[in-house]
Amino acid sequence: MPDIAVCGMGSTGQEISSQIITNNKHNLVAAVDTDESLIGENVGDLLNMEDHGIIITDDLQDTIEKGSPDVTVVATA
Repeated sequence: MPDIAVCGMGSTGQEISSQIITNNKHNLVAAVDTDESLIGENVGDLLNMEDHGIIITDDLQDTIEKGSPDVTVVATA
């Protein structure tokens, strides 16, 4: 299963993240956004879904190094 990070947790990023979480063929391993109101938010809480332990961060470089995603989806405007 490919590990995926989502960069941009606005409405599009949230929909993509939701699809990744509910699809049994991929793993959401990280989420990144620059919106201070989202930083530190649990993705599961934001999406009204089960907690998967993914906290939104604002540091893409650190996210890639720690999360080691196979793919990063950019969902920014």
